[in-house]
Amino acid sequence: MTTARRTFLRSFSQAVARSRLAALSHYPSAIAGIGIIAALVLLSIYTVIAIPYSEAVTLWRGGEGVWLETPRNALPEWVNLFPGVNRPETLILGPDAEADGEAVGALPFTVEV
Repeated sequence: MTTARRTFLRSFSQAVARSRLAALSHYPSAIAGIGIIAALVLLSIYTVIAIPYSEAVTLWRGGEGVWLETPRNALPEWVNLFPGVNRPETLILGPDAEADGEAVGALPFTVEV
């Protein structure tokens, strides 16, 4: 390809791209959609960089201890943010557990089986 033809094709493609972007600028919903897509792409790139692969796989598959302290049928904590909903939160009891920064000790009674 000659340099003149290459220069023409480059300027033509830039002109087409500018005219398409100018046409999209008349539609606010298109601009908002492109902004949302761009934000999601940037978030996914950040996530790939920020979370190591081994940790991501462990969290995704629910490795040892990830789901151990979460009851199967319990709703998430953020459900209490809805007005009129006041469900109890999960309290983990034991010598190693922490609740509000304080260690929760043994229960004050014994259970005989």
